[in-house]
Amino acid sequence: RSESSMAALHGDLLLVGGTRNDAPSSSVDTWAWDGQEWVEIAEFGPSPRVYSSLVSIAGAALILYGGVSAIHLDADGIHRETVPVPPEEIESRFVLSYTGAPRQSGINNWEVFKAHINGDKRVFRNFEQIVSIARDMRAALAHGDWEAVARLLRQEWKLRRSNAPGITTPLIDKLIAAALKHGGRAAKVCGAGGGGCVIFLVEKGSASRVATAIGDAGGRVLPLQVARDGLSLSSET
Repeated sequence: RSESSMAALHGDLLLVGGTRNDAPSSSVDTWAWDGQEWVEIAEFGPSPRVYSSLVSIAGAALILYGGVSAIHLDADGIHRETVPVPPEEIESRFVLSYTGAPRQSGINNWEVFKAHINGDKRVFRNFEQIVSIARDMRAALAHGDWEAVARLLRQEWKLRRSNAPGITTPLIDKLIAAALKHGGRAAKVCGAGGGGCVIFLVEKGSASRVATAIGDAGGRVLPLQVARDGLSLSSET
């Protein structure tokens, strides 16, 4: 499974949503890891979502946010910030595709991790630039600067794919090339690469055209929708 959200709760690790590698559609189930095994604790949970903002409050409560968020990994903890982007803008400007093969997270992440341990200066530089791009991306989205969003996404993918040889594949390159010919502006893999999903930024109004080109090139276009609401709790008195 990929693109899921995880956080600690009462000593367990909870996993919410994401995309299953054997059935590439957003999931609604919730699982808990107690250190020995995964246990499904809810077959139906929040509405289907990937890469959602799941935050643990002192390990005793979880908050699941909706909308568009930026996650800051600061020295004093993890902080969430709302990015003022209308969900409709994200949905009209991005296309999500599944490659038909699971991502190679174990292999690719280890290759990058090993290069970092060994002091590979290229990988160090790449990560430093990716951090800077992430910060600039938050600002570009907040200001609705889609030219900058496209430029930053292209830069990030150029750096990421050079971290290890297995991050891109011939099919991923083919899908990106097809999209760019029909209104695509930029693209990158979601997660470790080698398979899994690819996200495409497209010209506004060209999402259908890009989706058709991706399908003709061998990709499977997935529904993409920003969850408007987070977790809502109510009580009766």
